[in-house]
Amino acid sequence: NSQKRRVMNTKSIVFILLYSAALFNFNIPLAALAESNGDSELNISGKVVAPSCTIAPDTVNGSVDLGEVLSERLQSAGSFSAWSQFSLNLTECPATTTEVVVYFSGGQDPDYPVYFKNTGSSKHVAIEVADDTGSRISNGSVRNMAVDSQQQAKMVLKGRMISPQGKAISGSVSSLMELAFGYK
Repeated sequence: NSQKRRVMNTKSIVFILLYSAALFNFNIPLAALAESNGDSELNISGKVVAPSCTIAPDTVNGSVDLGEVLSERLQSAGSFSAWSQFSLNLTECPATTTEVVVYFSGGQDPDYPVYFKNTGSSKHVAIEVADDTGSRISNGSVRNMAVDSQQQAKMVLKGRMISPQGKAISGSVSSLMELAFGYK
């Protein structure tokens, strides 16, 4: 009889512990349970964002082919290849958007920071980028694009290989330029 009582008491203790654990499993601080009439604070936050334009697929996954140039053409300091034209295209801009701000970033050439760094195997070659007016674009440059009546924005750019110090060595030429867009 005393053995049955001991088993029942053990079950009762386990049940009480489980019940107590279930009561306090709501991550409510014990102090909050003790002070039911105390002051409390609830922070509510959110964000209102402006609608954006759609970035055209040729801009999102764009690649610019600078073509081929013989290394002997890039032997003197400041020599360069022909320009290759490309554009940034945005569509479906909201009716309230009149201008898009483009922020350019990318690795700078360590010796000539106005150019983008070549990460390919060619040596003594950098990448020069300019807008349609001929103004150079480098890391940190900002340009504005007007949104037209069809709710589109387009910026024509051009890029080329340049050998600031000359004595280019043959190999691949590549770089990564990142774009961020702001809307007005």
